[in-house]
Amino acid sequence: MAPGNGSVDVQAADFSSLTDGWIVATDRSGRLHLWATADGGRSWKPVGVIPGGPAWSPVSVRAISIKIGWLGLGQTLLATEDRGQTWTEISLPTGVVVASLEVVNANLGWLVSTDGRLAQTHDGGKSWVPSAGQLATP
Repeated sequence: MAPGNGSVDVQAADFSSLTDGWIVATDRSGRLHLWATADGGRSWKPVGVIPGGPAWSPVSVRAISIKIGWLGLGQTLLATEDRGQTWTEISLPTGVVVASLEVVNANLGWLVSTDGRLAQTHDGGKSWVPSAGQLATP
């Protein structure tokens, strides 16, 4: 099973550099897998199954480095510091369903919820500060 051969469906991808990146893909049974590249996507290595069972929707991944990243899975936000070997749940504001993530480093990040709310963290997700207003739906 590898990305690009039809055995998995890629849900999200992100690169922390020109060479280092991650792909989150769903296998035929609905489990989410993390894949990593260190050569700009010429080859991919499986990292493991992402905890939590079947795929959630939407899926958003942000690779801060080859080892550190965040993964938004609907109402769940996970972080890893060991290239996806273990995951820690990050608290989310009440009622937030993650639509998109942007993470600068292990402490600083933003999320957009499916209902258009925007929130920012400066402490790795321990607390979230809502941005003024709500994003308009086009």
